[in-house]
Formats: sequence, structure tokens, C-alpha cells
Amino acid sequence: KDGGTAFFKQHLNIILIPIFILSIVFYKFDGLGGHHMVLVVAFVWGCSWSGVSAFIGMKMCSTYIPKVVHAAKSSFGIAAATSLKVGRVYAFLIVGLVLVDFSVFVALVDFIIDNNWLNISDRLLTDIGAGYPWSKDVISSDAFIEMKIGEISYSALAYCFGVSIQSVFIKVGGGLFTKISDVASDGFG
Repeated sequence: KDGGTAFFKQHLNIILIPIFILSIVFYKFDGLGGHHMVLVVAFVWGCSWSGVSAFIGMKMCSTYIPKVVHAAKSSFGIAAATSLKVGRVYAFLIVGLVLVDFSVFVALVDFIIDNNWLNISDRLLTDIGAGYPWSKDVISSDAFIEMKIGEISYSALAYCFGVSIQSVFIKVGGGLFTKISDVASDGFG
């Protein structure tokens, strides 16, 4: 357990540098109509939750591997049953975390756009050439809904990129703790 925790502290110190650099790149990138902050938030959100799932996986496995080893001393069947129970719980936990997190993320981006936070809706209206300011009536127009779906899709791509970056950096580390964490972050992605 101590080795896994030490690994994650070191991993966090190392991965914050590329996350910070890539966040600046996303903020400066103007290829998506100037919606910089949404991409930065999506990217960091993806990195964060992928890291959380990897940490949970590492903690679960480092807690239960000794129990499986102890069970294997008496019977292979008991050890296999124990490991399968832990694996099922872990799999459902990660899948549930993915579904809840991504649903909350998409709902949050949708809420931000519908309520014109960060003036995103004004920029979307400018992009579709509406020529009028944001209002609650505008958000039901077909052109606005189409642009909103595009914005949510761009955000989802940045989110997935964040998940993938976290996964790649966990793979680079090597060792037992990273293999367990690698499975968790890949499962999250």
C-alpha cells in the first residue's frame, strides 16, 4: 500500500507539468471558434477523473491481493473466487464512475451553454450569424441546438484526450502499481 501511494505522489508531481502545458495549448488554440475555457476545463476534468479511477483501482488491488495470496495457500478455488469477487466489484465501480462522471460532465456543459456562462452562447450565436443577443427563446432554435451539440462534442473530445493522457502517463511508470492503475484508467477511458 505504501509503495502504491508513493508511486501516485510521484506520478502526480510528474504529470502536472504536461497537463499544465497542454491546458495552455488548449487555451491558446483558436481552431474551434474561441471556446478556450470549455476545452481546458474538459481536458483537466478528464485527467482528474481518470486519475481518481486509477487511484481507486490501485488501492483496491493493493488491499485485496494479499487476501487472494493468503486464500491461495489453502485452495486455488477460494483464491479464484476471492479475486473474481474483487474484480466484479472493481469493474462495476469503474463503469459506474464513468457513466456518472461523463453524464454530469455533459449535463454541466449543456447547462453552461443554455445559461450563457462565460458568454459561450453569445459566441455560438455569432458563429451561426444570428445577429441578435442570447435569450431563453434563442436556445430552442434548430441552428443553436446544432451548434450546441458541436460544442458539447468538442468538449467531449477534450475530456477523452485528458483521460487518455492520464492513462498513457500511468503506463510509462512500470511496476505492479502502474499495471493495476493502467487497467483502471483504460477502463475509465
